[in-house]
Amino acid sequence: MSELETTSPVRLLTRKPVLAFALGTVLAIAVAVAVSIGTAKPRTFDIKGSLSFNCYPCGLSGHDDIDDGAQVTVANEKNEVIGVTTLKLVTLDDPDLARLNLYNRTFTFTFTGVEKGDERYGFHVGDNTRGTTWKTEAEAAKEVDLVVNNNEGRHRELPVAASDVSAYS
Repeated sequence: MSELETTSPVRLLTRKPVLAFALGTVLAIAVAVAVSIGTAKPRTFDIKGSLSFNCYPCGLSGHDDIDDGAQVTVANEKNEVIGVTTLKLVTLDDPDLARLNLYNRTFTFTFTGVEKGDERYGFHVGDNTRGTTWKTEAEAAKEVDLVVNNNEGRHRELPVAASDVSAYS
């Protein structure tokens, strides 16, 4: 005799709901995992920024530590460096505006894959006499604009002959 013939009808009916419940539970778990993987928020973000300052002549204005290819770092709230990139000089190619390159410097930078979740992020460029600019995660996610000041400790006065003063006024 086969198992079907020896199993009572009551026993067959109790196996089907248990089997259906187990199969339904496994299916529900699989769907939940698939949905959570598909809707998981990224744990990293990219940070884009710029740095601009006025100078003349730019090579002697106290900003010689900030040039094309200079290092930019981003630190977490514990002041641990979590990203490094470099400045990229933006130049004006228009011949009518190209002389503005003598008076202004604008740089861009991009950090990719920065871990999310810190209260604030610190940005540093230049030598160790320059400070760190702190931004919240929301501010850093938009765009970071860094400012370089002509602080007295770094600014070097250029020797100018009295006859040259009118040329720069």
